[in-house]
Amino acid sequence: MKDALIRFTVSSDMKEKFKKYCTNKDTTMSTVLIDYIYTLLSKEGGKAPAREKNSVKKTAPTMAYHCPYCGKDITHLIPIDRLNHLQNCKNGHNR
Repeated sequence: MKDALIRFTVSSDMKEKFKKYCTNKDTTMSTVLIDYIYTLLSKEGGKAPAREKNSVKKTAPTMAYHCPYCGKDITHLIPIDRLNHLQNCKNGHNR
């Protein structure tokens, strides 16, 4: 399956704010938008489809996420699954 290009327009001001946000978070604009799309899909259909490797060249390394409760690396999870892991782990440690 070939990757598809999505184009849309935003104001220059919004684009610059978004670029600054991504730089501050040490990630790329593509990564943020793709993660958000997966979040939307997971809410809509119960679970997001399997992620395929993004062919967009990354200009900055992505952030690493580790669970503060168990220490597990949860970077590979989509945002909603990260949240679910954190909530379940927190509840398990509070028992």
